[in-house]
Amino acid sequence: MDKIKALGGETVFYGQTFTDAIEKAQEFARDNDRIYIHGYDDEYVIRGQASMVLEILEDLPQTDVIIGSIGGGGMMSGIG
Repeated sequence: MDKIKALGGETVFYGQTFTDAIEKAQEFARDNDRIYIHGYDDEYVIRGQASMVLEILEDLPQTDVIIGSIGGGGMMSGIG
């Protein structure tokens, strides 16, 4: 958060759940002519995360299994 502030940004905490925070962020984006980019539930974010598989396969073409953890599921969607 210190780095965000140093770059002129502001961190806002809102709500009791992640869904509350997402809804507030989407509302902020709409009201301020901004684009909301979801951290994992977004086609372009998933495509970007998929690019890491290409890099893995370039460096380690013998790879036949990739194991990862799941939070929101975007990275694993990209890997898939």
